[in-house]
Amino acid sequence: MKIALAALVVLLSFTWAAMTRGYYIAVTDRRILLQRLKRERGKPIGQVIAYPRRNISVRRFRPAKGRVPYAILDLSIQEPSGPRVISLSFYKLIWSKNAEAIKQAIERQGPSLGSDKA
Repeated sequence: MKIALAALVVLLSFTWAAMTRGYYIAVTDRRILLQRLKRERGKPIGQVIAYPRRNISVRRFRPAKGRVPYAILDLSIQEPSGPRVISLSFYKLIWSKNAEAIKQAIERQGPSLGSDKA
């Protein structure tokens, strides 16, 4: 029974890892840019997706504290088809400060510089 339970945990861990996606994320004064990464090498693939800053808000931020290995940043994205939630995980030892910086940059609304259609 213990072996079957351990095998199930390992199988679920690999399944969860296979479903995750890596992204480059950049926050500018007018937009938030996301680009998918190849899992093997971390190289960008596909097109850059740009969202106007006013369409993205921080739903929740959980910093990596204690034994928790990842900081979690949940974003709400207003799309024409309806709202979408994206959850970003940042490994504590390397990316934790970046998670907080991205959160603060998204929450800080800069001056409106005109149309977001450029």
